[in-house]
Amino acid sequence: MEGNTPSIFFPDIIIPAMALTKEILSILTPDSEKVINYTHRTDNEETAVKIIETGFKFTESFYKTTDIVIDNPVNINYWRILRKAYGQYVVVISFTKELLEHYESILMEKLDRNIVEVQQILTEKEPEKDENNEEVYTLSRQFIKGFFNEETEKIVYNPHFDPGYDSPLFNSNIGRIAGNFNK
Repeated sequence: MEGNTPSIFFPDIIIPAMALTKEILSILTPDSEKVINYTHRTDNEETAVKIIETGFKFTESFYKTTDIVIDNPVNINYWRILRKAYGQYVVVISFTKELLEHYESILMEKLDRNIVEVQQILTEKEPEKDENNEEVYTLSRQFIKGFFNEETEKIVYNPHFDPGYDSPLFNSNIGRIAGNFNK
């Protein structure tokens, strides 16, 4: 039990202490101040691999199942403990601030309101409808830095990773979305 910490909220639950290795920190934290990282958890490796291969699927809000990574040990540990129940595989999603700001400014100009998240246009295929008739967006795979297994510390990097990836389809997405809202 040495190195383990009882949960503040559930004293009977023991949370294993995880010293974040340099390798885990290198994938988890932003590569520079010009980049923003987010994490998403899943409970199986197949899903994490599929996210690297095909992109990250989300409905309506990108922020519903992701957490921003702040390069601060207390913050990182807080989210690790809070989200542990969602799975041991931590997928890291990364964007350059320049790319996000570029498309956010275009969205604000075209739509004149803040009703679309920038991540909804950073896709290379049109949204699909799920069983609840909600739009499902697939973030381009280039924004997936990779994933790690929190228990084994195995890291898998995405060979296609590019946080500044800018597809011509992103502008087409803006046109499609603007057309839908400005009808």
